[in-house]
Amino acid sequence: MASAHLRAIFNEIDLNKDGVIDAHELSQAMKRAGYSFSDRVLKKLVRTAGHKDTLSFEAFIDMTDYLSAQKQSFQREDVDKDGKITQKELGQAFFDNGFNLKTDQIKLLFNTVDEDNSGTIEFEEYVDLSFYIRFLRTIFNKNDQSKSGQIKVSELTQILEDNGVAVSPDQIKQVVKDVTHLDFNAFVEIFHSLETLSK
Repeated sequence: MASAHLRAIFNEIDLNKDGVIDAHELSQAMKRAGYSFSDRVLKKLVRTAGHKDTLSFEAFIDMTDYLSAQKQSFQREDVDKDGKITQKELGQAFFDNGFNLKTDQIKLLFNTVDEDNSGTIEFEEYVDLSFYIRFLRTIFNKNDQSKSGQIKVSELTQILEDNGVAVSPDQIKQVVKDVTHLDFNAFVEIFHSLETLSK
């Protein structure tokens, strides 16, 4: 029953009837549903759930499952039910999802998406941050070959290059000082700082 309902939605979104949904078609559907995801986040949604730049019906189901789980997580932390969460609530949401970040790291990430400095973020921004943290966790785990919970600083240049972050060795030295290994928390902070420098 749910699958038939999702199939009907999928077919409605698939404007050109080619059997897949692209980011543009998904954007139109999200707007009709009252969401205001940025194009960047929509592209991430499509690439994460789908194959390259399109969503098959199966990938569409995965994406809707993911968004549903994110919505439940967001609503659980939105204590006053105003459709927004604070920095403290974001920290709790990350913790509940297995990411034990420090307060200053949560603040850094929070401020990245709280563009109007309101002190709160909405669901779409929450999804953006969730993607970002999962993206960093995937990179970290891939490079933590010994499963020690640490990666070598000497591998950082290659990791950054592999993920489209163009910085000089001098910029890396400015941010990474007096350490040879990074745990996940340190990696989040350093990757984000260097990514910001490269823009």
